[in-house]
Amino acid sequence: MSDRVLAPLHVPLPGGRITAEQLAALAEAVDALGDGHIEHAGRGGLRVPGVDAGRCAEFAARLAATGLGTHGDGRPVPPVVVSPLAGRIGGSQTLWSIADQLDAALTDAAAVSELSDRCWFGLDDGRGDVLAHSPDVAAVWTGSSAAELVLGGRRTAQIIVLEHLAEALLAAARDVQRHAEPPAPQTRPAPRVGWFDQDDGRVLLGAVTANGRMTARQAQFAAAIGAPLIVTADRELLIADLTEGVAETVVRVLAPLGFSFDANSPWARPDEPSARQPAPDGAR
Repeated sequence: MSDRVLAPLHVPLPGGRITAEQLAALAEAVDALGDGHIEHAGRGGLRVPGVDAGRCAEFAARLAATGLGTHGDGRPVPPVVVSPLAGRIGGSQTLWSIADQLDAALTDAAAVSELSDRCWFGLDDGRGDVLAHSPDVAAVWTGSSAAELVLGGRRTAQIIVLEHLAEALLAAARDVQRHAEPPAPQTRPAPRVGWFDQDDGRVLLGAVTANGRMTARQAQFAAAIGAPLIVTADRELLIADLTEGVAETVVRVLAPLGFSFDANSPWARPDEPSARQPAPDGAR
């Protein structure tokens, strides 16, 4: 219906992870109740730019059935961003469980109400890809069973054991005040776009799309792979835990649909003007 009223909807993804089942449900809901598009929202989340305003509750119910949706008392839950390659290519798998602990605490309305509306958290595995975005409250894995606390992009030299890291980050967030001047810009990591060998011998593929946007059809094809998916703060979609044969097939199928696996693609540099390019015909 061309005259329907559309409303934007944010889909938070703790740590940036989304399962194939969840992405398939999101794509189906967007196709039926939205404008047919899904966008990278930054900080590891997704955004649906247009949902039928009269059917938002139905849309939310579809997502909730697979574990997606909003939390708390209606205020946005602060994002938790994790180094996307952690535990698969270097880093520590433990950071993901800490992200889950932190997100569980943040779903409590009282906890969220104590924090700034713009507060967000980062868990960096030491390669600097999360710190590059200057999260308000973060921790950097030290390569052992501990991490260093980072506040407002500034190292504190305060070391916290991983077992207590989630509660320490939440406590720090209650006290920290946003700096009057933002931290100095950090160097962005190289694009995580292309073919990457995981530590366990499997393959991770990194892809980007035009303007950080997917059509419902593109999302359906990505979900059909049935692999774990990670949405990064740099508008990349990582497809993990693939065999070499499956990875080759994924590239052959998704590339003509508007997914680029080329790290030199302008879409892999979303902050540059040249990244704002039309999608290829097959991605519309």
